[in-house]
Amino acid sequence: RGCRGTRCAAAASFRPGALIEDSLDTSLAPRLRAAISVVTEAGKLTKSLQARVVAGGLDAQKADDSVVTVGDFAAQALVLSRLALEFPDDGFIAEEASEGLRSQPELLAEVLKIVTSASDGAVASEQELCAAIDLAAKGSVGQFTWVLDPIDGTRGFKNGEQYCIGLGLLDRGSPVLGVLGCPNDHSEHGRLFFAVRGAGAHAATPLLAEEGVDFKESRIQVSSRASASENIPHAILLEGPFTDHARNNRVQKALGSTATPLRLDSMVKYGRLAAGEGDLILRLCKGGYREHIWDHAAGAVIVEEAGGCITDQNGKPLDFSLGKDLSEGVRGILASSGGDLHPAALEALHSLD
Repeated sequence: RGCRGTRCAAAASFRPGALIEDSLDTSLAPRLRAAISVVTEAGKLTKSLQARVVAGGLDAQKADDSVVTVGDFAAQALVLSRLALEFPDDGFIAEEASEGLRSQPELLAEVLKIVTSASDGAVASEQELCAAIDLAAKGSVGQFTWVLDPIDGTRGFKNGEQYCIGLGLLDRGSPVLGVLGCPNDHSEHGRLFFAVRGAGAHAATPLLAEEGVDFKESRIQVSSRASASENIPHAILLEGPFTDHARNNRVQKALGSTATPLRLDSMVKYGRLAAGEGDLILRLCKGGYREHIWDHAAGAVIVEEAGGCITDQNGKPLDFSLGKDLSEGVRGILASSGGDLHPAALEALHSLD
């Protein structure tokens, strides 16, 4: 397996995802089209807000002491309102709730102004804004459920660095579609990763192009750089800037890898892994933290369709059918380019226990 694109297209009228839509069934084709469209819109919107957020004053503290910004609320309202209009029978699970916004009138007014403009007036009142955000409480309904992280990597977003909009689709609890909009990845115009179960993983650039600018799309695959046992020392670790670096370093040492880790925030790491730009992601939980499905649903599909592997710390598949959280037994998540690397990484991880 290689990390080279096997199919490319460039044309002024090119639309990301168009190359594979004809191969999809009638339920997934329109959902892929809508997902790519709304994630691209949300990418443009959040990118336009990032400098203001970095400057300060456009964020709030949630009950769990994590930070939520005007970009998180605006992106969630925009994405969920659009999807609910087109697919009213689908379910929704997403990170944010309007409760924290309602208690801050100035922030509420600012988010409303942003979303009213971005939605062309479709969301035009505080009541409509909060209702759009709170579509996240609908949960799993019927066959399809959308899973959204409106800004994954909020700290990266606040620091002017990497973040992404992550949108996944579950079919009866199993991830079948994933889109990652990464406004700061690859170039100043960003990069889009997407995959549909059985149709491969793809990357398209640029994400933030103006109308009429050429798009390029290619099928992506994980790298074979470290898939064979004798090549594991070449494995490149992708890790977040706020992860347990000391523990990751011990795992890397146990693998014999001497490659410099690549540090970046958000599910952009999953896209980079799928594109062959890294080999291993370790996400280890601290204390009683429970993993949320919106942090992994979109990325899992993209990694697996690119030929990679993603499991919990015991090598078991992730179960996305339990609501907003993964199983309590998930104390860590490991994603890799597969081959001999994945079991070797699991063994190295367990050797530290």
